[in-house]
Amino acid sequence: MRTIFIFVLLIISNLLFASDSGPILARVKLLKDPARMTSNWLLAEMEKAKVRRLSEYEKLKTPDQIACWQKDRKEFFLRQLGPLWEKTPLNARITGTLNKSKYRIEKIVFESLPNFYITATVFLPPVDKYPQPRPAVLHVCGHSENGKASERYQRIAILGAMNGLIVLSMDPIEQGERIQHRDQGKPYQSSSRRHDLLGPDCILVGRNAATYFIWDMMRALDYLQSRPDVDPNRLGVLGNSGGGTQSSYIMALDDRIQAAAPCCYNCSLYGQLIRTLGPQDMEQCIFGQAEFGMDHPDYSIMRCPKPTLLCCATQDYFPIEDTWNTFRQAKRIYTRLHMSNRMELAEMEGPHGYHPELREAGISWMLRWLDHRDIAVHDDPGISILSNEEIRSLPEPGIASLPHARRTHDFNRDLARQHERTRRDQWKKITDQKAADLVRRTAGIRAIFDLPVPVCHSVPGSSTEFVLETDKGIFLPIRFNRIPVRGEEIQLCVSDSGTLSVRSNDPVIEQNCKCVAVVNVRACGETKPVKIKYHYDEAVFGPEGYEYSLAFLLGKSMIGMRAEDLIESARFLKLKYPGSKISLYARENMRITALHAAIAEQKLFDSVVMEDPESIEKYRDYVEKSPAPVPIVNLIHGVLKYYDTDDLLRFIQK
Repeated sequence: MRTIFIFVLLIISNLLFASDSGPILARVKLLKDPARMTSNWLLAEMEKAKVRRLSEYEKLKTPDQIACWQKDRKEFFLRQLGPLWEKTPLNARITGTLNKSKYRIEKIVFESLPNFYITATVFLPPVDKYPQPRPAVLHVCGHSENGKASERYQRIAILGAMNGLIVLSMDPIEQGERIQHRDQGKPYQSSSRRHDLLGPDCILVGRNAATYFIWDMMRALDYLQSRPDVDPNRLGVLGNSGGGTQSSYIMALDDRIQAAAPCCYNCSLYGQLIRTLGPQDMEQCIFGQAEFGMDHPDYSIMRCPKPTLLCCATQDYFPIEDTWNTFRQAKRIYTRLHMSNRMELAEMEGPHGYHPELREAGISWMLRWLDHRDIAVHDDPGISILSNEEIRSLPEPGIASLPHARRTHDFNRDLARQHERTRRDQWKKITDQKAADLVRRTAGIRAIFDLPVPVCHSVPGSSTEFVLETDKGIFLPIRFNRIPVRGEEIQLCVSDSGTLSVRSNDPVIEQNCKCVAVVNVRACGETKPVKIKYHYDEAVFGPEGYEYSLAFLLGKSMIGMRAEDLIESARFLKLKYPGSKISLYARENMRITALHAAIAEQKLFDSVVMEDPESIEKYRDYVEKSPAPVPIVNLIHGVLKYYDTDDLLRFIQK
């Protein structure tokens, strides 16, 4: 009889939940495109941040104000990169040389960190024509499978050497001889996809993929300054595309860079790029920079008045209008400091790429400011290019052939384990208030009284369905299995499918037919993103990468925003049904969100139940298994310094 009773209850509850199978938001017509609800809200937040930054930028009138702006952004930038390292011996060695008629090369290997190897080529001018010491230029490569061996990157290095510059061209991480991610011996997907795989464990320990790129460049400058043939006071940097990103970063942060010429990158975080292609590789997104107000113009402004040339292409997917706006903002600051001739722009008709004219412009700029020669240079298409084998610093497969070679993930694991040791005792004796404060601060969850009071929209023809409008443009559907009676316990259920989930009926049976309210938090269920283009591999990171990236730039976490959705929903239930107790029941991916909400507002939830709690993934396991598929939506910047998911689970179970 009990089995029959349960079976009947299951049928009834399914009928109750499926009385109108259509999505709630589609029926109330509050949103034109629910799949874009979260991204549209985040883009509106980006627009607010843009307005705030421009307002502050327009106040920069005096040298002291400009100096303060530069200092604030440099300090912020370094802070967001996370902990750097002590400088260790470079252990540089030459692995081969080649002599050409108009230049020569040295193939080198050095260590930016112990056993973290950089493969590079030094292009050298003829000694008889250009007496030493010479000015030197760090050339950082954009995305290419063969890194420094790419023809376009060899050509600019050769052009520089033929005209009297020492050019150090190095393989970026995951390119050329420095590929870390391999699948059955072959490189995993493209270089940009491999760059994305650098990101998750960096985020969890409070670093950024850019942290490693920047450190490599700083150590490359150390190497150049150690060479007797280099004038240590005459250093420059240039690079295209991903190399444009890298050169923009290092020119802003390292005062040793006297002349800079980033190409095909500078546009704007607040412009068209994020609305078309979305935020780019993980090293191109610095946590919270949009909210703080550090935009692309600031990479030039931070180094003002040192000479800077922005190179660009008219039909680039980095929008040319935004590049010109970036240039204008920087140029105005240079002009205010009476150094307008030190900020220039070179534009070439054509698509994204290191066009010959842009290579020529970059080398001419270096010669003007590093060697006091204001001359035109000409790219020679007849110059022969070295083969991949000729330019290699190491045998196949590059750094993977070296004993004890380390990867970015190894250093992140070291830091994650260090954090685990230091936080272990903290959570054994943490108080309720300190736990709530720590979780709120880390995940970016506002206290309940700082949240806007939601507006409740009823659903025509239904007494068991509602929509909460918690902010302008944010709508959270809620579906009851039945109307609760006064003082009854209400089980607030959250899952990946939200109000579209049939499985949400299970707790009705499992928990003795409690009154169940299923909530649809943002970017899942009825508002799950679909067919929204974004840069990260959906098969690896999940479908919410675009929303996650926008939130990341704004200094937010998806976990934090979704936890606020749960808190708002629970508060609504408390107010609408006075005297009711609220129990939180979480499934699937939403269990991590529910843990955060339950600790951030402990008095709001009378009980918390996690489905299969032992299977909740630990953040440190993401780092230990890296590189591996990761639900990026769950990542919180720097979280492992403060807690892991099992810390939160033990806390609510105590």
